[in-house]
Amino acid sequence: MAGKDFVKNYRNWKAWQDGEIAEDWPLIGMIHLDNMLHSDGDAHTRIRGLVAKAFTPRRVELLRPAIEELTENLLDQMERGNGAADLRSALAVPLPMGVICRLFGIPDEDRPTIQRLVSSVFSTVAPVEEVLATQATVTEYFTDLVQRRRATPGEDLTSALIQARDEGDQLSDRELIDSLWLFMAAGFETTVGVFTNAVKALLTHPDQLGLLRDGAVPWSAAVEETLRWDTSVAILPFRYPVRDVELGGRLLKRGDPVLVSFASANRDCAQHGAQAHVFDITREQKRHVAFGHGPHFCLGAPLARLELGVALPALFRRFGDLDLAVDPAELTPVPSIFTNAPERLPVRWNPDEDRLVPSSVRGATSAARRGGGE
Repeated sequence: MAGKDFVKNYRNWKAWQDGEIAEDWPLIGMIHLDNMLHSDGDAHTRIRGLVAKAFTPRRVELLRPAIEELTENLLDQMERGNGAADLRSALAVPLPMGVICRLFGIPDEDRPTIQRLVSSVFSTVAPVEEVLATQATVTEYFTDLVQRRRATPGEDLTSALIQARDEGDQLSDRELIDSLWLFMAAGFETTVGVFTNAVKALLTHPDQLGLLRDGAVPWSAAVEETLRWDTSVAILPFRYPVRDVELGGRLLKRGDPVLVSFASANRDCAQHGAQAHVFDITREQKRHVAFGHGPHFCLGAPLARLELGVALPALFRRFGDLDLAVDPAELTPVPSIFTNAPERLPVRWNPDEDRLVPSSVRGATSAARRGGGE
């Protein structure tokens, strides 16, 4: 599939051009957007360039202390759960949500709203009424956020984008709103899925988990193998051929919508060998497409890798006897053709087992010592 033959802007979709896509089409919230994911050429370069510097590996690494602190606090809360928890809601959701909201200056009290909106837009079973309500709420919320940040700017990326917009960097109001929405959705839901998939994979492959606990294999290998073997973004709409293209023996007409299956590509035997279907953290990693490829390679890849690289070892250090609380076959996937992860990940552990001292206790003890206490 030659990159020059396919574009991502929905205006190239023939059905859109012909007026065949109704405003209440259930997936319109994934398509009708003007941000860097749905743009091409100079427009894509312009929008991406406004935020690219914020997501360089060096700048992302500066977030490590905050991510470590948030992870330990969430594990402290989880440990108080009397030996059982839904790992998705206890850790997989609040960690990336906390990080991305902090980056973009989203108030703590607004996080449930963001989570609900993201879950709704990725769902492919939501009723039409919910689809329309989600679209309206997204526009309303981020319009209000821009107004608030314009009045009282901070050190967050929302304020930086507003400043770029107001200083004439050719970012339209629509592009600003849609870009903020993209960062919330892409910076949250995708990491949630990879984290839950990684934990599920390791708990169902104890030999692989043992290699990590023994230090024989680095945790980064588990992150990359999960991204390849069980990525959270299985399919993403759409690409559109700009001319008639023959692909796999079939003719794609100009303007036909094309769904690209990243999940399938990541298990391609031609790329990853005859055992591509096997979860193996010791494999020699070749390039996967969990973060896309080419000009649209995910800007948030360094941040996602950092969050996963912090949270996975921290979880298994704290809960050495962690186990699934249900048969893996009983796990229900999220209702979406786009995202790939379980809706819940029930886990259990022995609440009476001695563990590493929680971060909250460590902090209190250190404070007491500084003050002359025991």
